[in-house]
Amino acid sequence: AAPSTSSKGAADFGADDLAPDESAPVTASLSKKNIMLGFAGGLFLSVLVFAAYDILSRRFRSPHDVEKILDVPVLVTLAGRQGDNAFLAEDVRVLLEKNDLKNVAVAGFVAGDGAASVAHDLGQKLGDAVIEAGSLRDDPSCVQRLARADSVLLVLSYSAAKRADIAWAVEQMKVAGTPILGAVFRPKAVSAAKRA
Repeated sequence: AAPSTSSKGAADFGADDLAPDESAPVTASLSKKNIMLGFAGGLFLSVLVFAAYDILSRRFRSPHDVEKILDVPVLVTLAGRQGDNAFLAEDVRVLLEKNDLKNVAVAGFVAGDGAASVAHDLGQKLGDAVIEAGSLRDDPSCVQRLARADSVLLVLSYSAAKRADIAWAVEQMKVAGTPILGAVFRPKAVSAAKRA
């Protein structure tokens, strides 16, 4: 039998193998789903990167950060209120007497911490019992002054020292071996006003 050469047979050849074109709507809904998943994934990744950056570049932003990171009590937060310096001077005087210490070196991690200002104000009330040690990161002789003192008072300003500065300064304080009496925290508004 010879093959059929009719035009109808040729036109229908392989028509049973073709499925109706239902993939177009599925492709459209899949692309919307992929866009939404991509957006959610990108948002999650952005938050994760920001959190990692914040943790790795950790700075002191509150008295709680000081106590948590350094395990040192914050004696006072210098918020520019009347009497903050008098309160700090009285606390330091009591701690020196209670621990039978003769003096305290006032030091910051970096120059922006304002240790010189705190040492000056404290020195007006306590006299020779206060030694201005300076900045651990910026002043090479600071560690020597800390080693000669009976105790250390750390001055930390909002977001002044980076995590690397903090780690380095802690190692320097270990070299000096002088016990830490406590810390003074200077919040954002006070730190900005002192720099201006």
